[in-house]
Amino acid sequence: MRKNRHRVWPGAAPAIAGLALALLPLAGRPATASEAPNAPVLSRTVLPAPAFPIAIRPDRRGYQDARGRPFVGILDTVWLGISRLTLDEFTEFVQIRRSQGYTGILVSLVDFERTRSMRGTEERPFPGSRGDADLTQPNQAYFDEARKKILAAREAGLWVGVVPAWYGWQGDAWRSNWGSDPGDTSIAETYGAYLASRFGDLDHVFWLHGGDNGPTLAENQAAGSEVRIDLTKITDAHARAIKAGAKVPQMHTYHTHRGAHARSCFPDASWMDMNAAYAAENVPAETEVEWARGDKPVMLTEGYYENRALVGLKDHHLNRQQVRGTWWHAITTGALAAANGNEIVWAVRDLHGSNVWNQPETGVHSPVASDMTLLSRVLASYPDKHWLADAGSPLVASNRGTGTSLASGLLSTDRNAAIVYFPSPRDFTLDTGELPVGATGLWVNPQTGETRARSSLSDSLSTPEGWSDSVLMIGGPG
Repeated sequence: MRKNRHRVWPGAAPAIAGLALALLPLAGRPATASEAPNAPVLSRTVLPAPAFPIAIRPDRRGYQDARGRPFVGILDTVWLGISRLTLDEFTEFVQIRRSQGYTGILVSLVDFERTRSMRGTEERPFPGSRGDADLTQPNQAYFDEARKKILAAREAGLWVGVVPAWYGWQGDAWRSNWGSDPGDTSIAETYGAYLASRFGDLDHVFWLHGGDNGPTLAENQAAGSEVRIDLTKITDAHARAIKAGAKVPQMHTYHTHRGAHARSCFPDASWMDMNAAYAAENVPAETEVEWARGDKPVMLTEGYYENRALVGLKDHHLNRQQVRGTWWHAITTGALAAANGNEIVWAVRDLHGSNVWNQPETGVHSPVASDMTLLSRVLASYPDKHWLADAGSPLVASNRGTGTSLASGLLSTDRNAAIVYFPSPRDFTLDTGELPVGATGLWVNPQTGETRARSSLSDSLSTPEGWSDSVLMIGGPG
């Protein structure tokens, strides 16, 4: 095993201050009485609601709330919730997700279908229909109701990522409504200024531009009838307009197509606060690369969803463990804000026949939702820990695996605790030089919540027999 060496964090810079000063103490040091790790204990409660606004940590590796407390985003995608849920339904939804341990949601401010009016009010966001809907003439009644829903999420304690007008993949989308001239940013600036005036005072909001698509002509994967233009300048102008008009700090990033990341689309954008990856099954392949850049915190905007087969999608049918692993892998490879979803929940209703967001077992109370509760409880077990991914110097020293089999870990910035996710059974060894002497472990089954204590971490180890995947909690909150 590797012992007595410094950990070198990818992308670290000498100028990083404050929190980052805790990142590079000698590894393998004896623990003093005051810092000796307690035996880990699984929290009985989920992560608490944060104090808004959410901010970027001083080391730019993760997030913290307004009081400087650690914040990890466990985010659900309810893309059509603003338009297809009534205010009462939306309030019920966000309260359920908060009780389940989620800490945020992603929504589209306007429906993906441009002819869609808001459920309960029958208001449409803009005059006109489909391609001629005018983004410079927002319907105040629609956006007033949208604001009430976004505020309901704050009342529940959720961080909200908002897509201004979804760019789309193949089919109906709002691409053509931004104009036909890639150099004309007037629509984007007008709509951006309006959004800033209407939502720029909300301290629990961040902005997720684009939507399933890159901005360039080559990346705009449109159906035959859709207008295809380069949206790079338009997106840039829109984001800058929102940022300039906001009254409180609000972060921005970009939702591109699968297998790409926000920085590839806007490498030098002044408004880009977070880097965002969009993954297939192999989440670490996307998130580890973005973590290695080191200058911006990372979020996962999506992987493949739960219940794809149930709604008739023909491929990428991930089972419960694989969907659960999407979140675990994202967070433990450095995407300390990770979103994924449920095919029934994101569409809310109407898109998939009789399937609706709150139906038993497959909707908002699906098996993966209970898995997210356990994820939240594991993180809540370390209430004061800020985390770093172990990609540059892995905690698992042998048989770590790669891709979807990767055993990935988080180490606390005070070097006192760690969390390792094992997506499959294995024998392995740990690099105990990365941990305080005397650290102990607790195995947690991420599906059932069953725990098994482990008093020593210095020997050859095995994941618990009979578990499909497992989590090793190391050290305590001291």
